[in-house]
Amino acid sequence: SAYGHTLVGLGLGLCYLSLYAGFQVYHVISQPVAFALMVLVTAVGSIISVRQNSLALAVTAQLGGFLTPLLLGTEENKPHALFTYLALLNVGMVGIAWYKNWQALTWLAVVGTIAVHGGWFNAMYGPSQWIIAEGYATLFFVLFLVAMLSRALRHRVALDISSLWLHGVLASWYFGISYTII
Repeated sequence: SAYGHTLVGLGLGLCYLSLYAGFQVYHVISQPVAFALMVLVTAVGSIISVRQNSLALAVTAQLGGFLTPLLLGTEENKPHALFTYLALLNVGMVGIAWYKNWQALTWLAVVGTIAVHGGWFNAMYGPSQWIIAEGYATLFFVLFLVAMLSRALRHRVALDISSLWLHGVLASWYFGISYTII
């Protein structure tokens, strides 16, 4: 029911908030513990969303997943950890989007990835990291391209205007970031 999904969504949000406060405000848990627990909250929220057939819960879990590095971030530049986490989050979310035919999750994954990659690029990127930046951008581009094409094949749906826009946004971002890096 909508009421039950609302309560679960609020519970997920409170879990993220509590873990953030425990790490950043009160310093009672370490960053690795807070990170592992936030990943667990994201995974549990994703599982519940699939079992309850609730796109809203999936979006809530996905937003929490994208906010996790921001909520637990430090001033350290750890691109491999950040982008490996982001790749795993995206694989999970596009997997759910493929399974449930929820294209909104793919849209959110693309937008969230562009935002996180762009945030890292603006704050931490240095010329010596061009291979890292380009390598992960390519990984994300290929991941989303395969996800969108496999969705169309699995569900036997034509590429609608939303899919075409998504392809356009993805290609434009990849071209733009690649041009900027190189």
